[in-house]
Amino acid sequence: MDLKCEILNMRGKEVTIRINDCVKMNSKIYDKTGKTIGKITRIFGPVSSAYGLVSVFPASGEVKELYVKCTGDANGRGKAREEENR
Repeated sequence: MDLKCEILNMRGKEVTIRINDCVKMNSKIYDKTGKTIGKITRIFGPVSSAYGLVSVFPASGEVKELYVKCTGDANGRGKAREEENR
């Protein structure tokens, strides 16, 4: 599932975004065409409404919209974890 990220701050090649529970460290970040343009290098703030620091790759150009692919459900549970609990 692709989720559009809310951009809060941009400084050089670092972008601060609001994230949800299903986003993990080193998750890839995509532009609107699906091209990988960066990755999450830091997660901070309260768990209920966390923030992520994205390092944008140098060749990405100007960043206007960011998307992340959610690997689990909204509670951060991925397929592997659900199978493990069976």
